[in-house]
Amino acid sequence: MSRSPATVPSERIRAANDREINPDGAYVLYWMIAARRAHWNYGLQQ
Repeated sequence: MSRSPATVPSERIRAANDREINPDGAYVLYWMIAARRAHWNYGLQQ
């Protein structure tokens, strides 16, 4: 089964710093402090 990427509304995306994106990065850190539901959570989809 293939999964298509979720479309995340632009108002939910923000930079945490002013550094460039590292294309060789091995992971993305998702720091979750609220909205812990597993469904309809843009950060946990994919």
